[in-house]
Amino acid sequence: MSNKPRLFIAIATEERIANIPPILEMKNTNEDQILWLVSSEAKNKNWVDKPSELLKNLGVTSFAKVVEVEDDPDDCAKAVAAELEKAIYSRFEKVLVGNGGQKPTLLALSHALPQGTPLIYGQAQPAELWFWGQGIRGGKQRIPYRKARLTLDEVLACRGYKKMSNNAKQFWPAAAAAAVQNNIDWMDCSAGQYGIDHDTTLKAHQRYRTLAALPDTKDGKINPRAAEHLLPDEFNAWKTQMLEACASRNGTNQQQLTALFFLAQAVAKKARGVRDASKNKNESEQNGIGRAFELAVARRVRGWLTDRAREITNFPVLEAWWNTEIKRIGSSTADAEFDIALVLTNGIILSLECKSHVLGEKKDIDARIFNLQQASTGLALFSICGPLYTEFADDEFYKTTRDLKANLPSSIKFIPFTLAKQAKNFDCKKSFEEELDELIKPYCPKKCT
Repeated sequence: MSNKPRLFIAIATEERIANIPPILEMKNTNEDQILWLVSSEAKNKNWVDKPSELLKNLGVTSFAKVVEVEDDPDDCAKAVAAELEKAIYSRFEKVLVGNGGQKPTLLALSHALPQGTPLIYGQAQPAELWFWGQGIRGGKQRIPYRKARLTLDEVLACRGYKKMSNNAKQFWPAAAAAAVQNNIDWMDCSAGQYGIDHDTTLKAHQRYRTLAALPDTKDGKINPRAAEHLLPDEFNAWKTQMLEACASRNGTNQQQLTALFFLAQAVAKKARGVRDASKNKNESEQNGIGRAFELAVARRVRGWLTDRAREITNFPVLEAWWNTEIKRIGSSTADAEFDIALVLTNGIILSLECKSHVLGEKKDIDARIFNLQQASTGLALFSICGPLYTEFADDEFYKTTRDLKANLPSSIKFIPFTLAKQAKNFDCKKSFEEELDELIKPYCPKKCT
């Protein structure tokens, strides 16, 4: 290809991000421009404005020219050929972008353009650029994305979304995470030993299961057995004093009874607080297991990303984020939340939903998938991660996760979170890292030429 400025001929598509990585990768000069081909549907649904604005912000084009075309492939090709006859386009090298529209439209355009017009196409799997330097009739090159480095903010902006608050944390790559948070050890501090130490991990699940099973009462009372489990030290102190009072040969006076009564009230009140915090839909960090599980997953994902980025040439992951709520630009309410989000070089987002105990209703899962795809691309991938510790196969929470896995639709991948070096069994044949390898493998560029 020449050193002339390039005119990218791109069909506006509902997958707004699809055209962006190929154009960024093949950008030649700051004078490159885009000839957007916009159908009536694309115009009515406004498929051009956000991608055009994003490219302008990235310095790709001086302006974006829009040509309205018909849905009929031949009519579209004729309109483009007539437009390109204008003198203003003579200084450009034309490049056809193949990521929008129907296949017949692309074929009609390739025949209408001068023979040998380069064609570029951004693949979803693997995440790479296909390039026909001599047109569709020539040979194809596979090119890994090196110049196209989209961020999560840019992918979201292309669909009119943005991160909702500062709660979202980028945890990979390490340099970027350190620049944002100044300290990447927040993950280790927050997750603690959950997911690392076996006893800590088991006790966390047992505690959650017990707390979640405690009954609610209209009058707010709590039974002694629940109080004993929730506050063992305080309960045993009260129990010891009660037994001592009952065993006293001198009897129990009014002052002792009053003290025991108020102590029992204090223990019950504190136990109710612990129970209510644990049963709250948005579990507190102190008593709930969900947050610790998410952070433990993020910590292992961070280690896996670091290792694979060293081992795999042209590794396709650019960023990793935790706890990301998103909203439409201009809105004040959240539309979706990503527990773990991986941003790929082709603009696709892989979302890992962390479920430490229950799956939720199918309609809730469907809504999360829909919102993920609305905010990024229909090619975004939604997976669910749950704890599957074979060492605790006899425990109730293991059975809960096994049932969660069995009840998932076949379209949703389940990724078991495993303990390091745990034994494998029929339910869990691979480690967490091996499952992540399987998840990312289709996106890794093939041997590029």
